[in-house]
Amino acid sequence: MPQSRTALRTRERHAVIHALLAEGRTHTEICKILGLADKTVRKFRLAATADELINGPRKSVRPIDRYGAYLHRRWNEGVHDAARLHAEITAQGYTGSKRSVRRFVLPLHPYQQVADLPAPPPKVRDVTRRLTSHPDHLTEDEATQLSQLKDRSTVLARLAEHVTAFAPMMAGLTGAQHLENWLTAVETDDLPALHTFTRGVRRDQDAVTNGLTLPHSSGAVEGNVCRV
Repeated sequence: MPQSRTALRTRERHAVIHALLAEGRTHTEICKILGLADKTVRKFRLAATADELINGPRKSVRPIDRYGAYLHRRWNEGVHDAARLHAEITAQGYTGSKRSVRRFVLPLHPYQQVADLPAPPPKVRDVTRRLTSHPDHLTEDEATQLSQLKDRSTVLARLAEHVTAFAPMMAGLTGAQHLENWLTAVETDDLPALHTFTRGVRRDQDAVTNGLTLPHSSGAVEGNVCRV
């Protein structure tokens, strides 16, 4: 089935913007090169594929859906009281109402046993936080989940290795000794998203090296520069 002009234009624009990102172009540079508004470039940059823009956003996941597997398991264990189930998932971080829990379990009432639900995929921000946190700062569950994610994805495992290798340069100010080797290791790995970062570092490598080596910090003037 032939695509509409709008769909073709969307695919072309998405391809161009992501090609520029792969070259290491910044968001502002892309806006200037293509003559597009900031919001337009951001929309295309955040879309992994053109189909997301053509077909519309995916159906949103309700907050309670992230606890669906747990609620099904507890239901099968004989816990059918919505108030108790609400208290249990609230202790795990759920912020919704008891009414939402009642609505979720209402279709389960005719059954003593229901099918187990697969655990929901972790949120991107949660995976990012676990990747960038010091291992000692992760809970046992978080460390286990991160290990399982790395076992399932070799790409994520390699990304985690590079992130872990970069962190000591920030904490120990050892950029002068290790940054070049780190950049080379990343550039020889098949991780296009991380290559965008290394290209940005290469463009101003001296400044980045100094930032990862020298003890100076702009922290003292943060928030005060606008007063000048």
